[in-house]
Amino acid sequence: MRNKDGLSPGDIHALSMLDATAQKALVTNKSVHNETLFFCAQEKISAFNPAFNAVTHTDFSLAEAALNNTSGDTVLLPYLLKGSDEYSGFPMQCGSRLRKDATGTAIHPFMEALSANGMLPVGMTAMPEFGLLASGESLLYGPSKNPWLTSHSALGSSTGAAIAVATGMTPYAHASDAAGSIRMPASACGVVGF
Repeated sequence: MRNKDGLSPGDIHALSMLDATAQKALVTNKSVHNETLFFCAQEKISAFNPAFNAVTHTDFSLAEAALNNTSGDTVLLPYLLKGSDEYSGFPMQCGSRLRKDATGTAIHPFMEALSANGMLPVGMTAMPEFGLLASGESLLYGPSKNPWLTSHSALGSSTGAAIAVATGMTPYAHASDAAGSIRMPASACGVVGF
């Protein structure tokens, strides 16, 4: 990924903290190139993830292929998948040591719909084992840390998704919820989850 717009580190941070709607508007009005959004995601994940342990896998190859094959009017946005989502070629670990070597062989229909609309996954986020804890800890990944106070939990189970959005790693991240798994980490990290 390249910083196609020659943004300064401060500009990169400001751009990465915008939500997906604002980022899309900048690409649509040609203020920013698609490639710069993916560059920002790559930079922020590299810089912030070691402190927070939110992202367990990165893969920018889908984005690189799409960026090389799109017209100037196409808007592409980066996002992260929850560790329980199936996406061909990505890990399918569900936060479990039992599944540490599992790889997705298909793409969930919802993720296919996102890709068809220009939203491309660039990695996977941390979660507790099989999403069964209300805290962001798994023996496979280790604890994920709240971006507001790293000695505290970011809650769970969509732990890494909430941390990634709160720190601007990507403008949004996929999450899932049965008993508060989106709502709890979103509230702990100061972002909106739905």
